[in-house]
Amino acid sequence: MTGLKILVAEDNKLNQKIVNYIFQKKGAVVTMTNNGREAIDALSQSPYDVLILDLHMPVMDGYAAAKVIRTEMNNNIPIIALTASILPDDTDECLKIGINACISKPFDTDKVWDLINNLISANKH
Repeated sequence: MTGLKILVAEDNKLNQKIVNYIFQKKGAVVTMTNNGREAIDALSQSPYDVLILDLHMPVMDGYAAAKVIRTEMNNNIPIIALTASILPDDTDECLKIGINACISKPFDTDKVWDLINNLISANKH
């Protein structure tokens, strides 16, 4: 996964540091944004391999950002929702708007890497 370009939208500074450390330790190139609006701006300027998207953020939440990315930008980047709690209704809503997978914090690093690999492989076909 060395060189994998990961875009992260997360408003909590501590979570940003943790996620950044975990992904960089695996050799990924991480771009951090503070909300969905910043993530959309970053996606419009550069390609990324995967987007890790917090669902609950100020300015623009992950739900709204995913809708813009899928409908207005017509971008098929794999999107993984990362949130403090995932209820079945949340997962259903995520899938309906085009988010590929949902994981809850804290997360198992190896499982997330497997998920990222699977989503990227599926996206290339």
